[in-house]
Amino acid sequence: SLVSVMQYVGCNVDPCVVNRCNECFDNKGNVIWSNIIQKYCLNKLSTKVERLSCPRGIEEWKKYCNSDKYVIINVNTEEQEGSRRRTWGNRNIRIRSSQHFVVFKCIKEDGTLETMDPAYSGKYKLSDCRDIRVIYKK
Repeated sequence: SLVSVMQYVGCNVDPCVVNRCNECFDNKGNVIWSNIIQKYCLNKLSTKVERLSCPRGIEEWKKYCNSDKYVIINVNTEEQEGSRRRTWGNRNIRIRSSQHFVVFKCIKEDGTLETMDPAYSGKYKLSDCRDIRVIYKK
């Protein structure tokens, strides 16, 4: 999702290159957001990435629609893990965790989060949000 945002703002970055970047992840495999931005998109995005609680209501979410901030949502996928496998294209893949990052686009009046999901075509509700990362343009 972060690579999708970086590509959107005009940074030439390949997700496979980022995935091989040792300093871009901690020892547990967690993303080090600022390191990725600094290494691959410093001229377009700020390395200040805020981790915030999910907005509580539709109106709070709407302030991120068409704004100068990019929001990546950490969504809960536990309900979708029953089979422990998912289809991606024509391949079956194993789900490794109960969370997943997606790029926020906007929110519908019924509370459905409109997202750009680079891995799945899932639909998410307000209750699926665990937390968000807010990334600022330079």
